[in-house]
Formats: sequence, structure tokens, C-alpha cells
Amino acid sequence: MVVKQLFDGASSGSSQDLFTILGHDTVVATPEGTSLELSAWLGGELHLFAIGFDPVKLDLRDEKGYAIKTRSVWERLLRSQSEHTDSRAFVAASGSAYALKVRGKGCAMVLAVRKL
Repeated sequence: MVVKQLFDGASSGSSQDLFTILGHDTVVATPEGTSLELSAWLGGELHLFAIGFDPVKLDLRDEKGYAIKTRSVWERLLRSQSEHTDSRAFVAASGSAYALKVRGKGCAMVLAVRKL
């Protein structure tokens, strides 16, 4: 998997730059947004990515409905594989739930990575 190799290469061996891929899913993005459930059962610093054949946008909201808009600094790694990439980065509290929508057109992969 190319994505795993990219994050393995970004891991420096120090505890500040180690990554674990938590999971991924393939969705059909729509202009209205395709919903995915995201439970931060591990907590910690999470990075979400959407990678598509066409432009994609992530809409991420916390339990109170507030938008999380911070982009991941690691998005550049994935842009080397696809220019149609969007990301969000946030610190999740253990047990929190988040609402995630993928907006766009067509197939997209959504990837969750935890920075250790």
C-alpha cells in the first residue's frame, strides 16, 4: 500500500513522528455529502484524509456541531499521489464522536491516521 509506505517514510523513529493507520473506507462522494461515523475511541492527534479522482472536501464537526477546519500538515504527502486531496487534523478526546461528510463527485478513499 503506497499510503502506508508514505507514512512509514515520514516516521522518524522518534515518538513525535510515528504514525499508525487506524483505518480507511471507500465512499461515493456527493455534492450534498456522504456521511461517515467517526468515533475517536483511541483519542489523541488524528489526521483524516480524503483522496479522490475528482475534487473532494471533508466536512468534520465535533459533538456540539462546531466545524473542525484545521488541515493536516501531512496532506502534502498524499498530494504527491493525488492532487484531489483534503484533510483535517485535530486532537480527539477518548470516546468522543464526530460527524464526517465527504463532499465531491465519485469515489474517494477516506483515511484515518493517528500520530503517536
